Amino acid sequence: IRDAQESRGLGDVYKRQMEKEQYRFTWDDETYTYPSLIYPLIDKIEAFRERKWKTKQELTIWLPFDTVDDVEFQDFVVEKSNYYKILKEQGYNVITSHIATGQDFFEYQPESFDLIISNPPFKNKKAFFEKALSFKKPFALVGPASWLNDWGCYDLFYNIKLQLFMPRTRPKFFRNWEPIWKMPSFKAIYFCYDFLEQDIEWFLLDKSL
Repeated sequence: IRDAQESRGLGDVYKRQMEKEQYRFTWDDETYTYPSLIYPLIDKIEAFRERKWKTKQELTIWLPFDTVDDVEFQDFVVEKSNYYKILKEQGYNVITSHIATGQDFFEYQPESFDLIISNPPFKNKKAFFEKALSFKKPFALVGPASWLNDWGCYDLFYNIKLQLFMPRTRPKFFRNWEPIWKMPSFKAIYFCYDFLEQDIEWFLLDKSL
């Protein structure tokens, strides 16, 4: 019995490790976010900042899947982040990290931050959101709305107050500086923790951005 339990334990460890390792070798999860999905966050960030009684420079936002510039990684280029560009223009104190710059989300953590915002890989979602929750800090992370029907989402959030910030239409993404013309078969939304004033909020996408 003990050997079987140890075997199952090692199997669980291996499974978790493989979930984390998948992103290291997968380029197709590197899709990037248009400003139309970012600008609606600004009012929510401002409301969050005011609740924390901080100035923009005092509020530190961590972007854990983003780079300041284009970065060559494996056999492709990680493109510079619109999240970084827009939030810096808005005057916030922004920290970026990315596995391409040697900062693995599962191993790296800034010394101090107030809020996590980004568009993480959609593959192995539970592992990424589980890690985000482990920091015990507010976040707004993009994910597919269809995940709400998945047991993994329920298993992770069943005793945690999940908040949703949702566009009324499906957003598009881009890669290699070009639009991904095929409309996603799912709607992408923000899965949030301890960030919004209301647990479910909607917004309109400005397709001109």
